[in-house]
Order: sequence, then structure tokens, then C-alpha cells
Amino acid sequence: MPWLIILLLFQSFGALILNRYEDLLAQHLVLNFFIPMMQGTAGNAGNQPGVMVTRALSLGQLQLDRLLMKELPVCAITSLVLGVVSYFRIILEYPDDPGSALSIALAMFATTVVTIVLSILCSFILGKITCCDPADGAVPLLTTVSDIVGIFLLVAIAAKILPTERDQ
Repeated sequence: MPWLIILLLFQSFGALILNRYEDLLAQHLVLNFFIPMMQGTAGNAGNQPGVMVTRALSLGQLQLDRLLMKELPVCAITSLVLGVVSYFRIILEYPDDPGSALSIALAMFATTVVTIVLSILCSFILGKITCCDPADGAVPLLTTVSDIVGIFLLVAIAAKILPTERDQ
């Protein structure tokens, strides 16, 4: 329960970010439609390496340098594929809005990279802290951080790519 309360409060920072970019999101509604897809997919991609780290920690078999050398190329490929698929998924439904599709695809790529790396590091750090079991907190913490990072990256990237009424 303490993890859930802390994460609930931390998750509410996503609302502050969205509120800050309210005009952008109101002018480019397509961005809003794909926030759940982006957050869920990036979180799912990040959970797998985190579980691998937690398992390796529990078995005493973790070699972080070897894990990173193995996972970083996989991270890059996974992130690239998810970004490209996101772009084509969105452009098929909204062919007149390539800017939003590109913004979401780039945010998907960046969020997936960040989430996978954070997943590995979060599980590793929680495993090294003697008061915390990484199995208890790594995945919920990752999900929350991934969601906030995803929202931030989406609006930051979209703000650079998409025109708003203020720009005109």
C-alpha cells in the first residue's frame, strides 16, 4: 500500500505536464488519442529487462556490465521498431496529420529507450538496497516513471515539431 500511495501522488505530476501543454494538446487532438498506446507499449517493453534483472539478482547471477552489453542493442532495435510501427499505425488512421504521427513515433522511440534503461537500473538499485525487494517495487515504480517520462517527451517533442496558434 505505501508504494501505491507514493506512486499515485508521483503519477499526478503527469497532469501538471499535460496542463502546461494544454493549448498544444487542444490544437493537436491526435496526440491525446495515442498517449495510452505510447505509455503502455513503452512500459511493457521496459518490464521484461527489469524482470530479468530481478531474477538474476535473486539467483546471484547478475553481471550488470554483461547485461547492459546484451540489452542495449536490443533496446535500440526494439525502440526503433516500436517508433516506426507507431508512425505507420497513426498515419494510416490520420493521413493528414504526419506531424502528430512523427511526434508520437519519436516519443515512442525515446520513451522506450528511457524505460528499458531505467528498468534495468531501477531493478539493480532496488536489489542493492537491503531494505527493498526489487520484486515489490521495481515494476510499479518503472510504470509510473515511464508514464511521466512518456508524457513529458511527447509534449516536448510535439512542441518542437507541431505549429500552434502562438507560432502563427
